[in-house]
Amino acid sequence: MKAFGRFLLKCILFAGIVLGLLFSVNERMQPVYTYQNSNWPTTSTFRQFYKMKKNSVDVLFFGSSFAVNAFDPQVIYDETGIRSYSLSSEQQSPFISYYWLREALKYQKPEAVVLETRYLFKRESNTPVNMNESFLRKSIEPMRFSALKHELVSVLCGMDPNQSEMSYYFTNLAYHTRWKEMTAEEFFAHDADHAQLKGYGPLFVTNTDHFSPIVLSDPDLVIGMDPLMEEYLGKIEDLCRDSGIELILISVPASEMHEGMHNAAARYAEEHGLDYYDYSEAGQFYEAGWDLSVENPVDHMNYAGSLRMSKIIAGLLKNRYHIEAAADDQWEETKEYGRMIGRKAELSLIQDPGTYTDALKDRSCVIFAALDDGNIPAELISAAGALGIGQAAPFLAVIDNGQAMMQDSGTQGVINRYDLSYQMKQDENGTEIILNDSLYSRKAEGLHITVYDPGLNKVIDEVCFVYENGAVRAVRDLRFMNE
Repeated sequence: MKAFGRFLLKCILFAGIVLGLLFSVNERMQPVYTYQNSNWPTTSTFRQFYKMKKNSVDVLFFGSSFAVNAFDPQVIYDETGIRSYSLSSEQQSPFISYYWLREALKYQKPEAVVLETRYLFKRESNTPVNMNESFLRKSIEPMRFSALKHELVSVLCGMDPNQSEMSYYFTNLAYHTRWKEMTAEEFFAHDADHAQLKGYGPLFVTNTDHFSPIVLSDPDLVIGMDPLMEEYLGKIEDLCRDSGIELILISVPASEMHEGMHNAAARYAEEHGLDYYDYSEAGQFYEAGWDLSVENPVDHMNYAGSLRMSKIIAGLLKNRYHIEAAADDQWEETKEYGRMIGRKAELSLIQDPGTYTDALKDRSCVIFAALDDGNIPAELISAAGALGIGQAAPFLAVIDNGQAMMQDSGTQGVINRYDLSYQMKQDENGTEIILNDSLYSRKAEGLHITVYDPGLNKVIDEVCFVYENGAVRAVRDLRFMNE
């Protein structure tokens, strides 16, 4: 009998070790974009939320990637002392917002919930819950296992027969080939364990070309909400009402926004006694005072646009909803990090090469620089020298930790600690700077600079200073920031 007991104990220990290893590997088998910081840092956002002190968050934001880029909890705190957190994520529909709100209420007692409205309307026709599977997984996988998560997965799979319920618990079933592409840095990475910006994802785009806000002219024009999304909006509303939470609906400026969509959301809000703010509507858009030469408030806001949007929301939360300030170390300790993000955002606004290279001295970035041969003025040569490059044109250089590594007319390599591959070349077709298979340079003659920020795991600016008509000007095309 004793022998059988020892055997049983060994079996239990063995099973425990196997399960422990399985769950450990299971977590790391997720695709790289689900645990590295990005423009939309979904996984780190959710994991950081679990680390917040209980009942320390007064306002919660929910919604799509538009909301991720629009609402900066650090700015809101710095302006008013109001403690907020964004649980928004890519393509987040009210279906996911509802379940994450229920999850959040286990840990926090917010006074207000702000819901961005983009996915109240049908956008993804291949799924009943209005989200592509990849974004569903990014939203569901970081949630702690509980009866609520089981309910979420069961309801989802019940509505969508293409979904596999077990794959949401054992993610290696969905990502079983992931091991082929993983590096050691990725396997042991902890990028997803901390999100200092509390759900905000900064974008460093310069400006939008134009935007025509909605001029309301036909109150009878209505584009109906997706029925399931409206049902889950109702569930969110009921949950907020039962919990004594103010529910606020917001539409950020959006190129796809239509008067019929505005009317549908406004009518719902009026019928249900909710406040609705539509910053795509001409009156509210112009009242906000956007400066389109610097701020991009449309769709995925740039940092400057989100700064204005966050200050507007901060004012509403303080003055209309009377949410009180509260000093909190969780936001005090990240103030300098928030300021640093602002300083990095300012890079894309600098037009003078000397000012630009001086600004780079204060930033912990990897710089990829190239100076073309040809009619290069002393101003550009001096700017290159400020980067620590004494070589005359033409040249290619990688500047890491202040050290310039000079290259020949073509080179490639990998900076292992950042998992960053690069290719650089100069030929008769111009200069190319390629980072992780994405091109960040142009067919122009001058001083090319691409700035990679390892803390944010992305390029935060690329510019070519060109000499034309006796003057130097900065040329940028930052559409890649939205990728």
